[in-house]
Amino acid sequence: MTDTNGPLNTLRAVPILPVDDVTSAAGWFEEILGWKTTFLWAEPESGKPPFYGGVQHGEAQIHLNSADNEAGRPAKVYVMLEGVDSLADAICTRGGTLAQEPQTYPYGMRDFTIHDPSGNRITFGQSVEEN
Repeated sequence: MTDTNGPLNTLRAVPILPVDDVTSAAGWFEEILGWKTTFLWAEPESGKPPFYGGVQHGEAQIHLNSADNEAGRPAKVYVMLEGVDSLADAICTRGGTLAQEPQTYPYGMRDFTIHDPSGNRITFGQSVEEN
Protein backbone atom coordinates (compact mmCIF):
# COMPACT_ATOMS: atom_id res chain seq x y z
CA MET A 1 0.00 0.00 0.00
CA THR A 2 1.37 3.40 -0.96
CA ASP A 3 1.60 6.09 1.73
CA THR A 4 -0.30 9.08 0.34
CA ASN A 5 0.19 11.20 3.46
CA GLY A 6 3.72 12.25 2.57
CA PRO A 7 6.36 12.41 5.29
CA LEU A 8 4.23 11.41 8.26
CA ASN A 9 5.40 9.85 11.51
CA THR A 10 2.38 8.88 13.60
CA LEU A 11 3.46 8.57 17.22
CA ARG A 12 0.34 7.47 19.14
CA ALA A 13 -3.39 7.90 19.50
CA VAL A 14 -4.74 9.30 22.76
CA PRO A 15 -8.31 8.39 23.74
CA ILE A 16 -10.51 11.07 25.32
CA LEU A 17 -12.88 9.84 28.03
CA PRO A 18 -16.05 11.80 28.85
CA VAL A 19 -16.13 12.34 32.63
CA ASP A 20 -18.39 14.13 35.10
CA ASP A 21 -15.56 16.03 36.81
CA VAL A 22 -12.03 16.21 35.38
CA THR A 23 -10.29 16.91 38.69
CA SER A 24 -12.06 14.02 40.45
CA ALA A 25 -11.46 11.68 37.51
CA ALA A 26 -7.75 12.52 37.46
CA GLY A 27 -7.62 11.88 41.21
CA TRP A 28 -9.25 8.48 40.71
CA PHE A 29 -6.66 7.56 38.05
CA GLU A 30 -3.91 8.51 40.52
CA GLU A 31 -5.38 6.88 43.63
CA ILE A 32 -6.83 3.67 42.16
CA LEU A 33 -4.77 3.04 39.01
CA GLY A 34 -1.46 4.62 40.07
CA TRP A 35 -1.29 6.97 37.07
CA LYS A 36 0.07 10.53 37.09
CA THR A 37 -1.92 13.67 36.23
CA THR A 38 0.01 15.46 33.49
CA PHE A 39 -2.25 18.51 33.12
CA LEU A 40 -5.59 20.06 34.06
CA TRP A 41 -7.05 22.84 31.92
CA ALA A 42 -9.62 25.50 32.75
CA GLU A 43 -10.40 28.66 30.82
CA PRO A 44 -8.05 31.33 32.21
CA GLU A 45 -9.75 33.73 34.60
CA SER A 46 -13.10 31.94 34.25
CA GLY A 47 -13.21 30.84 37.87
CA LYS A 48 -14.58 27.49 36.65
CA PRO A 49 -13.02 24.11 37.43
CA PRO A 50 -10.91 22.33 34.79
CA PHE A 51 -12.89 20.84 31.92
CA TYR A 52 -10.00 19.01 30.24
CA GLY A 53 -7.03 17.09 31.56
CA GLY A 54 -4.61 14.28 30.98
CA VAL A 55 -3.24 11.30 32.86
CA GLN A 56 -0.32 9.06 32.01
CA HIS A 57 1.42 5.85 33.03
CA GLY A 58 4.53 4.87 31.10
CA GLU A 59 3.85 5.69 27.46
CA ALA A 60 0.06 5.33 27.79
CA GLN A 61 -1.95 8.55 27.94
CA ILE A 62 -5.65 9.20 28.40
CA HIS A 63 -7.30 12.61 28.17
CA LEU A 64 -10.35 13.50 30.27
CA ASN A 65 -13.12 15.84 29.09
CA SER A 66 -16.15 17.19 30.95
CA ALA A 67 -16.98 19.96 28.43
CA ASP A 68 -19.06 17.73 26.13
CA ASN A 69 -20.41 15.53 28.88
CA GLU A 70 -22.74 13.31 26.84
CA ALA A 71 -20.60 12.60 23.76
CA GLY A 72 -19.56 8.96 23.40
CA ARG A 73 -20.68 7.95 26.87
CA PRO A 74 -19.72 5.56 28.19
CA ALA A 75 -16.43 5.10 26.38
CA LYS A 76 -14.25 2.00 26.20
CA VAL A 77 -10.45 1.96 26.23
CA TYR A 78 -8.07 -1.00 25.95
CA VAL A 79 -4.63 -0.41 27.47
CA MET A 80 -1.83 -2.83 26.51
CA LEU A 81 0.78 -3.47 29.19
CA GLU A 82 2.96 -6.05 30.88
CA GLY A 83 2.09 -7.27 34.36
CA VAL A 84 -1.69 -7.39 34.10
CA ASP A 85 -2.11 -9.53 37.23
CA SER A 86 0.14 -7.27 39.31
CA LEU A 87 -1.90 -4.24 38.25
CA ALA A 88 -5.19 -5.97 39.08
CA ASP A 89 -3.84 -6.82 42.54
CA ALA A 90 -2.59 -3.25 43.07
CA ILE A 91 -5.97 -1.79 42.06
CA CYS A 92 -7.77 -4.00 44.56
CA THR A 93 -5.23 -3.10 47.27
CA ARG A 94 -5.91 0.59 46.59
CA GLY A 95 -9.64 0.07 47.06
CA GLY A 96 -10.67 -0.33 43.42
CA THR A 97 -13.29 -2.83 42.27
CA LEU A 98 -12.72 -4.91 39.16
CA ALA A 99 -15.72 -5.28 36.86
CA GLN A 100 -14.10 -8.40 35.41
CA GLU A 101 -11.31 -10.43 37.02
CA PRO A 102 -8.19 -11.24 34.94
CA GLN A 103 -8.94 -13.93 32.37
CA THR A 104 -6.90 -15.60 29.65
CA TYR A 105 -8.55 -15.98 26.25
CA PRO A 106 -7.83 -18.52 23.48
CA TYR A 107 -6.77 -15.72 21.11
CA GLY A 108 -3.67 -15.01 23.22
CA MET A 109 -4.71 -12.16 25.52
CA ARG A 110 -5.09 -11.91 29.30
CA ASP A 111 -7.04 -8.93 30.57
CA PHE A 112 -9.36 -7.45 33.18
CA THR A 113 -11.81 -4.56 33.23
CA ILE A 114 -12.56 -1.73 35.63
CA HIS A 115 -15.13 1.08 35.36
CA ASP A 116 -14.20 4.63 36.28
CA PRO A 117 -16.61 6.74 38.39
CA SER A 118 -18.17 8.16 35.18
CA GLY A 119 -19.00 4.66 33.89
CA ASN A 120 -16.25 4.40 31.27
CA ARG A 121 -14.90 0.89 30.71
CA ILE A 122 -11.12 0.55 30.94
CA THR A 123 -9.64 -2.84 30.07
CA PHE A 124 -5.99 -3.64 30.77
CA GLY A 125 -4.46 -6.53 28.87
CA GLN A 126 -1.30 -8.25 27.79
CA SER A 127 -0.30 -10.84 25.21
CA VAL A 128 0.26 -14.33 26.55
CA GLU A 129 2.10 -17.21 24.97
CA GLU A 130 0.21 -20.35 24.08
CA ASN A 131 1.39 -23.48 25.91
